[in-house]
Amino acid sequence: MSLTAGSRLGPYEIAALLGAGGMGEVYRARDTRLARDVAIKVLPSDLAHDAESLARFEQEARAVATLNHPNIVALFDIGTHDGSPFVVNELLEGETLRERLAKGSIPPHNAVEFGIGIAHGLAAAHAKGILHRDLKPGNVFVTGDGVVKILDFGLAKLVEPKAGLTPKEKETTVPQELATEPDVVLGTIGYTSPEQLRGEPPDTRSDVFAFGCVLYEMLSGKSPFLRSTGADTVTAIISKDPHPLSSKDRVIAPLNEIVKRCLEKRPDDRFSSAHDLALVLQAYSRGSKTPRAVRVAPATSRWRRAAAGVLFAVALFAAFFVGWKMVSGPRQAQARAAGGRAIRIVVLPFENFGSPDDARFAEEVTEEITSRLANLARLAVISSTTATQYDRRGKTVAQIARDMGVSYVLEGSVRWDRGGAPGRVRITPELIRVADDRHLWSERYDRQVADTFAIETEVADGVVQALNLALGKAD
Repeated sequence: MSLTAGSRLGPYEIAALLGAGGMGEVYRARDTRLARDVAIKVLPSDLAHDAESLARFEQEARAVATLNHPNIVALFDIGTHDGSPFVVNELLEGETLRERLAKGSIPPHNAVEFGIGIAHGLAAAHAKGILHRDLKPGNVFVTGDGVVKILDFGLAKLVEPKAGLTPKEKETTVPQELATEPDVVLGTIGYTSPEQLRGEPPDTRSDVFAFGCVLYEMLSGKSPFLRSTGADTVTAIISKDPHPLSSKDRVIAPLNEIVKRCLEKRPDDRFSSAHDLALVLQAYSRGSKTPRAVRVAPATSRWRRAAAGVLFAVALFAAFFVGWKMVSGPRQAQARAAGGRAIRIVVLPFENFGSPDDARFAEEVTEEITSRLANLARLAVISSTTATQYDRRGKTVAQIARDMGVSYVLEGSVRWDRGGAPGRVRITPELIRVADDRHLWSERYDRQVADTFAIETEVADGVVQALNLALGKAD
């Protein structure tokens, strides 16, 4: 169905055709009831009677309707006209990421900021049990004020909601239905994960892979796996590693490691969730503004690189634990959350049991964990400056908590063993609930200095297991 200017779809008056694709035609229109401009997507007339296309079109509407997030295009309405369904979305002013990339690669700082927004949008969708399955530059929009919006959930695969949702969440969570067949590969091939190409069911980590492709392209100006033929592209995705990003792409080592982690062939080796990915990118974005945090560590700084995954895992555990307490903990914690008051925590300086030269590393442990926890909503984290300057000598945890007004204390130690090559570092964090002076969780991370970001997945998985055990004991 092709519409001309002045045509009406109920209360919507068509102004102009904005674009067309395999899943629909998009028009600029005027909502005469609310006096606002909108975007209307109409299924093409030659596909209007195709059951599969109609099902996908309706699936997109249901998926987007459950989402309310600044990094996802908003859905206003749905209807039919002359037998053709249509959806009404917010009208965006700007350009797609594909159009932006046609001008060349994006500066790393801007690419990371765009990436943070995309990751947050994916995390919101995943929390509702929705996979995008077709993330690519053409499905990301950059508004005039620099906000990224994820478009077109038309190929979204709906997954089963996780257990433990509240009744309110269950009402707004999309059920498992209208899922595409597992042996059908959907989406643009250059951004499709290896498991999807093999006909395996995708999960949230499949979107993380597509995200990695998009981030790589933003930084380098080219797709990591795209080849001259579809067959060669599939082969590259399944069995080839992309060329590493380098200084010529203005990309430093830590950011390259983030991209590599997203593009791992095995889903288990990628970031386990878009939420975790967003936290890592936020931490990188803050750190990249200071020379200390962004320098590529020389050989004498291998200790810092080796512990990067441990620091992330410790912060991730504390984030999950306190977040869980806000919704599933004792009645006191529920009352505080219901009252809108943030749960307060302090990360005390980790004690250094090495040489004086190692003291700075112990300080960085505290700073890294504090900065990551500070990103969590409803969680008030005492600044690392305040925690460092506080004199805790001779004071109990209860006294420290009373002085700083916190409910939880995270403390720990760093020990070193340089007896052989490559040496080892041990980080031991402990989470204490002040109300009853109870150690809710403690773990020992003992790793070879030669280990780098590869230990991140291993430690994070161990922390999740420890979390489940700790929560069971806390009850």
